[in-house]
Parts: sequence; structure tokens; C-alpha cells
Amino acid sequence: MLPALELLIRYYVYASAFESGYISIRNWSWFSPALLQVLFASNHGLLLWTPILLFTIIGLFLFSRREPAVGIPFLAAFLAFYIFIACYPDWAGISSFGHRLFISLIPLFIVGLSLFLHRAAEMFRSRPATFATISAVLALFVLWNAGLMFQWGSHLVPARGPASLSQTIHNHFFVVPRQFTDRLRTYFFRGRKLMQQIEEGDIEQLNKSYPTN
Repeated sequence: MLPALELLIRYYVYASAFESGYISIRNWSWFSPALLQVLFASNHGLLLWTPILLFTIIGLFLFSRREPAVGIPFLAAFLAFYIFIACYPDWAGISSFGHRLFISLIPLFIVGLSLFLHRAAEMFRSRPATFATISAVLALFVLWNAGLMFQWGSHLVPARGPASLSQTIHNHFFVVPRQFTDRLRTYFFRGRKLMQQIEEGDIEQLNKSYPTN
């Protein structure tokens, strides 16, 4: 019953029961994938918005050498998925924090990061030094993403499209620390007003990106 109803709805909305509303796979960029943009573009580039994933990718390569029976399929799955997304015309994920199209690979990222940290720990002679150094490095990445998350949610950077790297770094040091306390206070005591402000900011940016005549 439900599949038949879905087909009817698709026919009503898209004039075809077999259309989904997404870009047809025939129109994907199979011969010109956005390989570098997916990783480094200011428009939700994977490594620019979540730089700690560089360690996870290195870890996947290390894992493929250490445990090839498991590591090579893991690495191949990541590379195949990466190329697949690079061929998708909307590879940036449109409106999202970071690169949401890679969320399904989180288990692989966990494995890669774990092995990378394990190998990094072998460079230190004492456990306290290992713990202190790795914790400090991870804390920096957490702070980067927390600040970027705040900027995205507060519309200090565009929710859609490219963001200025220099402006993002400036906001991290000079804008986020000043606004964070005020926003937190507003969230707890005037949460509805804060949500309204965020929605209005999103609509304003959307109108700028897609102006209507």
C-alpha cells in the first residue's frame, strides 16, 4: 500500500512515478569529478571544515598496510564513496554544517583515527607525555569545530555556499568569544527569540543566494 502511495505522490509532484526530485544520475559529473573541491573547498570542504579527518584518512592508509585483509576493503570503501560524492553535482551538501554526505562513513573514520593516534603514541617515551600531547592536539580540533559550528548556526558564515577562510579565522578569535556568552544567555532565557533570529538570518541569506524577481 505504502509503495503504491509513494509512486502516486511522485507522479503528482514530479509528473513521473519514478522521479525522486534529485538530480538524475545521468547528469552526474562522471567525467569531471570535483575531487579537490570535496576535500578543500571553502564550500563545506571535508578537510577544511573538519580538519581532524586528515588524521583519519592517514590512519586508514596505515590500517590497510597493517591489516590488509580488513584495512584494504575499508580504504577501498572510503575511496569509492569519495569518488562517488565527487561526481555528484551537489557534492557540497547544499545547506549543512560540514560535509553531511560523509556522515555514513563515521565508523571508518573512527577506525582510521584510532590507528593514527596509536601510531602517534609510539613516538613518545612516557605515557603522561603521550596523553598530554594528544589531548592538547585533539582539544584544538574540537575548539575549531565548536567555533565553526557556532559561526554556522549564528550565520556568521553562510549556511550555503563558500565561506571566507580569513573571515572564519577572524571570527574564531574576535567574534565567537564575544558573542558566545550572549547567545548562551539568550538560549536559556529567551530561546524562542534566538530561534526566530536564526531563522530570519537563514531566510535573509537564502534570499541573497537565490534572489526572487
